[in-house]
Amino acid sequence: MKDKYSLTVGIPTYYGGQGLVEAAKSILASKNVAKFRFIVCVDGNPLDKKIEEKLKDLSVEVVFSAVRGGQVARIKQMISLSKSDLLILTQDDIRFDPHALSRIEKTFETEERVTMIGARVLPTPASNFFEKIIERGVSLTHRVGMLWNNGDNYLMSSGRCLAFRTGFIKKFHMS
Repeated sequence: MKDKYSLTVGIPTYYGGQGLVEAAKSILASKNVAKFRFIVCVDGNPLDKKIEEKLKDLSVEVVFSAVRGGQVARIKQMISLSKSDLLILTQDDIRFDPHALSRIEKTFETEERVTMIGARVLPTPASNFFEKIIERGVSLTHRVGMLWNNGDNYLMSSGRCLAFRTGFIKKFHMS
């Protein structure tokens, strides 16, 4: 069992507005984790210069692709760029609890058979009717997922925040 793992966090984005900066700040505010590599892969749509500067000021590595390839292409790019033990892939509209990364890392440390972790993503508090619908849907999916096989099922992995042992994910073929 390994004591500490090296970590890369990656976000694929097309739009990359202020929400991306807020997501980056919440990730960088993580507690009880060693310094980690943070990559944002931009898919064919240049970031606003102010957003790009804010990310660089936060020491986020911004990688541009002039050709639009979609989210899968950017995820594959982040996988190939990662040289760390663990890779966490998330989205630009997610806010992290300060202990989320350390909990993910700790699970990999203590559970040698674990190759992938899907984190529970909670919606931001609803401020309008449409957001309330989304909030209810996320809550209902989580409730059903917890009742089915004690939470060990595909409903519990939304894809909004997935963590992998990098050696494991590099074996996959994605198209």
